[in-house]
Amino acid sequence: MEFNKLLKDWQAGKMGHAYLLAGEEPFFIEKLLDLAESKTIPESERDFNQLVLYGKDVNAKYVVETCRQYPLWVLEN
Repeated sequence: MEFNKLLKDWQAGKMGHAYLLAGEEPFFIEKLLDLAESKTIPESERDFNQLVLYGKDVNAKYVVETCRQYPLWVLEN
């Protein structure tokens, strides 16, 4: 998908469940990642609810296993 189209969709709140961002220009990937972070998880919840995986550090099996894990719900009174 083209960067400008993806950027416009995300700014409008139209986001899918998962994306694989790849390319030779890290500027565009970083811009999309910053936008995704700001649109999806409040900053106060990122330490607990955000997991960042880097392709050079993981294999496909690890990514699939991580995605299949159930989230941990914390209920506060």
